[in-house]
Amino acid sequence: MNPRATTEARWNGPARSRQAGLTLLVTLIMLIMVTLIVVMSYNLGQSNLKIVGNAQDRLRALNAAEAVLNDRISGAVAAAGSVTACNYATLVTPSEKIVDNVKVNIVASVLSETCQSNASFRTAWNTSLTAMQAACTPGNETSEACLAAKAIDDANRRNFLECTVKVAPGVQAPPPNSYCAQINLELRASAEDNATDAAALVTRGVNLLCAIQDIPNSKC
Repeated sequence: MNPRATTEARWNGPARSRQAGLTLLVTLIMLIMVTLIVVMSYNLGQSNLKIVGNAQDRLRALNAAEAVLNDRISGAVAAAGSVTACNYATLVTPSEKIVDNVKVNIVASVLSETCQSNASFRTAWNTSLTAMQAACTPGNETSEACLAAKAIDDANRRNFLECTVKVAPGVQAPPPNSYCAQINLELRASAEDNATDAAALVTRGVNLLCAIQDIPNSKC
């Protein structure tokens, strides 16, 4: 027997065993790390999907609230004839509507009420009428200046008439001065999707000019 070969075998055997054990340990550590990375990536992907889904549900609720609120305002404008004319009852009446499986509730609150005499609107109407007559001379009826003057005069006329107490023709003459109310409303549309618990709130301010008899419990 070769003593040198025996010595090399004695020393190389344990060294190779230790090397194999270290390799196995490193392999296990790498496998654990890869597994953790895969699990973390999966959880991150699921979280991102959930965030995107929640954002889409909230956007759907927000769009439903805006649509219902816009319908309420446009309906009031169409009934009243102008943006600022009074359709108080239509705007302040609470309502509930379902849009795209989203429940939308609308409520209104009066932020302020300012009293104004129709005398101020009469003065404004007289001024704008004079300006319109000056701008709309024969041959200039379709000019930009004439059209702009007509729009201002029409608005002042509507304000004056809205601010004048309504009486039965031939029964009672309207008083020379009557009062109307400048109403500042806040409309709130709250939307909720019961299936996803998504919710949204949309607020909108509306200014109205109303005759006092059109406003229940008016301060004017």
